Amino acid sequence: MPKLTAFVFRELKTPAELRDSFALRYRVFSDTPGLAHARSLDAASALDVDGHDRWSRHFGLFARREDGDALVAALRVTGLDESPHVGAMRVALAEYPSLEVRLATVPDAPLPMLGYHVERERIGAVVRAAVARGERVVEAGRLVMAPEYRRGRARVQAMGLARAFVAAVTAQMGFVTPADWVFSNCVAGHRAFYRAFGFRDEGPGAVHLEPALDGIAVVTLRGCAAWLDPGTRVMCQSLAAQLVRDGELVLDGAVSAAGNAAPVT
Repeated sequence: MPKLTAFVFRELKTPAELRDSFALRYRVFSDTPGLAHARSLDAASALDVDGHDRWSRHFGLFARREDGDALVAALRVTGLDESPHVGAMRVALAEYPSLEVRLATVPDAPLPMLGYHVERERIGAVVRAAVARGERVVEAGRLVMAPEYRRGRARVQAMGLARAFVAAVTAQMGFVTPADWVFSNCVAGHRAFYRAFGFRDEGPGAVHLEPALDGIAVVTLRGCAAWLDPGTRVMCQSLAAQLVRDGELVLDGAVSAAGNAAPVT
């Protein structure tokens, strides 16, 4: 196998990269209890697509080797504005007319969690109030990592990659294409991880058993750049400057035993 030289974060803008992200989502979710029968999964194409993708900006983490980049993690950030790359999504799905129709379908709710969350009425009221104040609200979701980076000895590396990926997304959404509020759901055991990136529990009912995930304990979080601790804020501002300068963020391919991927400046 060609030598790994770095991990690279960037927004997904081309048909090939967007299709790869839909394929990675399908690969992960179709093998995940509670998600394997999700309506967004299309077995014929082996892609995961829904109407919210049209209203999302998509981001990826790539393994950069001597023979090119390969997508190893992906995430989407859904907002109230149509993606500037919806044309590339249509090209990515052109082989599957039913998925083009799915992409064009207007979702029942502006953010994914407002279509299924057990407290969707309360959270919807919070979102509507923020929008009425002129604030930009988004939901970060569909976070996936390739299974081969999460098994065995690779799990230590995955911890560092996940932290680097979320730090890069925080830099993007906090300082490059800033959102006033970022909502997200996570498994209860990951709550402390996201708190390090400016997220807090969203209300008294933040922790709940999610029927859509076979009753797994889930935490609903809300974050913003103002809630970052000073050290994390400085780090994310530095990453944001690199993203603006280079259009991507290059991370050192050598991940330490502690699981930290260091940015290359």
